Amino acid sequence: MTKNILDLQNSVQLMIDGEQKRRDRALKFIEKLQEILETVARDIWGNGENDMTDGIVYITRIKNDKKEKTEIYFRYLNHNFDNRTEYHGFYDDQYSGYPFNGKEIEKLRGKDFWYAIQIIIDWIPIVNNMIDKRNQSREELLQKINF
Repeated sequence: MTKNILDLQNSVQLMIDGEQKRRDRALKFIEKLQEILETVARDIWGNGENDMTDGIVYITRIKNDKKEKTEIYFRYLNHNFDNRTEYHGFYDDQYSGYPFNGKEIEKLRGKDFWYAIQIIIDWIPIVNNMIDKRNQSREELLQKINF
């Protein structure tokens, strides 16, 4: 083999090894985030908007000072449809266009995977702020109860 091919083969192997380590780390992060959110999801988002979106929340991001819905969603209640169940987890609906039958984040590859990870990371402060506001609102309501 020529030196160029051996260099390419070495570069490809390093990329594969590095990408696997990065993916593993990102997926452990997603798994931990999912565990945390599942404990409070129904208190934050209730049961969902309607029958099609039961138990999901679309991940929003701030763009040009406005909240924008992305195609990434978090399912916190199982959903049955067409002899299939979509379980708890993060999904991308760009392949289905619906808030069900999405592609699991774990099955995304390359830039689609890393885009989803970035969207989810950027969403965490939004959720944290949402939780703080709900806690404050509920405390204010409790202050009105006099007995």
